[in-house]
Amino acid sequence: MLIYDWRAPVCSLFYDNEEGKASYRCPEGTISGEVTLRRQFGISKGHLDYVFNSSLKIDDDILQKTLSKSSDEKMKTIITSIQKEQNKIIRDEDNSVLIVQGPAGSGKTSIALHRVAYILYKYANKNVTSENVVIFSPNEIFNDYISGVLPELGENNVYQTTFMEYVRNSLSGNLRIEDSNEQMEYILSAKRNREYYLRKDNITFKTSVLFAEIIKRYVDYIERDGVKFTDITFKGFLIIKGEEIKSLFYTTYSKWPMDHRFKEIIQDIEQRIKPVEKERLKQIEEELSESDDFYDDVQAMSRVKLKNELQDLKGYIRRTLSINPLRSYKNLLSNHKLFLSLAEGLDLPSNIKEILTQSFNFLQSGIIKYEDITPLLYINYALGCERAMNNIKYVIIDEAQDYSPFQYLIIKKLFPKAGFTILGDINQSINPNVNTLDYNIIADIFGDKKSSIMNLTKSYRCTTEISNFTREVLKTYDFENTYRQGEKPKVVQSLNEEGKMEAVIKDIDELRAAGMESIGIICRTASKASKVYKHLMKVRNNEEEIFLLQKDDSEFNSGVTVTPSYLAKGLEFDGVIIVDGDEGDYKEEGERKLFYTICTRALHMLHIHFVNKPSRFIQDIDPRLYTSSKSF
Repeated sequence: MLIYDWRAPVCSLFYDNEEGKASYRCPEGTISGEVTLRRQFGISKGHLDYVFNSSLKIDDDILQKTLSKSSDEKMKTIITSIQKEQNKIIRDEDNSVLIVQGPAGSGKTSIALHRVAYILYKYANKNVTSENVVIFSPNEIFNDYISGVLPELGENNVYQTTFMEYVRNSLSGNLRIEDSNEQMEYILSAKRNREYYLRKDNITFKTSVLFAEIIKRYVDYIERDGVKFTDITFKGFLIIKGEEIKSLFYTTYSKWPMDHRFKEIIQDIEQRIKPVEKERLKQIEEELSESDDFYDDVQAMSRVKLKNELQDLKGYIRRTLSINPLRSYKNLLSNHKLFLSLAEGLDLPSNIKEILTQSFNFLQSGIIKYEDITPLLYINYALGCERAMNNIKYVIIDEAQDYSPFQYLIIKKLFPKAGFTILGDINQSINPNVNTLDYNIIADIFGDKKSSIMNLTKSYRCTTEISNFTREVLKTYDFENTYRQGEKPKVVQSLNEEGKMEAVIKDIDELRAAGMESIGIICRTASKASKVYKHLMKVRNNEEEIFLLQKDDSEFNSGVTVTPSYLAKGLEFDGVIIVDGDEGDYKEEGERKLFYTICTRALHMLHIHFVNKPSRFIQDIDPRLYTSSKSF
């Protein structure tokens, strides 16, 4: 008997083929033959639990056993239940950029992590190690949630980060940086006034391909002729004329990054200062000699004064001959004439000047809004203030729908020598104001690399009943689900908010009694989640552990978890209780995908609570797909 690592080429026979004629690819070429038996073993703690022959079908016993298990505080491996469409992605070697679209529960994150393990195994002899791989996750909580998978697969954890962690490392300074969660909280909870709707237009515009084009034109403008230079003088002495600095910047050193050009010019200017130093020292000595205060030590005092003057001069030169991305960006926002000239031929929003003014005012008040992060990063990189990470050979981007085309442009520049696996679900684009992502645009951005868009068509997370319900929420039927029966989602009406909270507490007990080990209590906003958490803690009197998930948390705990809607994305729970299922909570068409996303967090049971009337998205669903009840 030979035992192989699941990543060995021959093992693809198990994942891709039924009994009969089959083949697999290996370094020697394609090996063909016949599979005469597929047998699966169940072993736990050194004991053989079961063994049986199996065929390849979506609802085989191993998969059903895996899907029926309770969710845990850490994601598990799926080696025993990898499906054919998943295996194709995990083992793909034909594309430098692999873009994967899949519905909620299709295993995208698991596939990504197993693909990392496969890459580390496959290219170990080419010096690809865990240090050469980076994973972009949606938040720190999710990083903790997936942290056990690679070690369980026999590999060291790779570098896991978030887009915001990279932002904070790159955009240092005194300004406060808003993250995507704060932006979502604003969108969901802020007062609907003129400023609010202008901000929504701002977000939509800033995430567009059109705005990215304007920023690229602006960088070209700066590199071509956008930096203005003046003469540098020192106490009446001309050090260098502005025209000569311009010639050095745009001609002599034009092939270098902008920050490097400035460094070379500064060194050149500092050399030119030295001959002037002697002349200035004589002037100072003459000035001090005329004063009785310094008669005894004129030379010493002259040197001290000259030293201080030179420090001031060099500080001025460094401040003048430098690129400040924030200052450059603010200049673009405040100079409407320049902005409109750069946008010539492009279809701008009718309120573009109001958008620019709002953005400028935010920056002036010391806040970088999330929608302004991407253009700032691009300017920062394009002007040479940020270096490419050439040591990274592979990048995984999870929750791909959360990134704008502009962000992908930056990521491509940061990792020029890397391959990419990009996984997402357009139907989980929870921010209604961000331009809908087109995967073909991503492929175009990485146009110099061979790419492919692959689609996962099956969802494995939810029961059939929950999947049928969420399909109706989404109003699309472009994916299958595994046939795993359970209870229909329950929609519960209460007389008032107090009664609704009593019904939620009753639901927790009901889900616990049904064997649900992890329960997600999902609220629309962070402020509502905080109120619900405090109420539960007070009523429960610390009888059981209840956790409040917050945006800065870095650990995910199993048990009863209260979370705002946008932080639940990417997580899963045995049972889910949606507290805010009212007509006034999820009513705008742009929130349909957010409601779909929170409903698909449930593996086995889904309960939704409301007062008066339920959300329009529930009202539109065939009532035969859920059970209705009243708590009064």
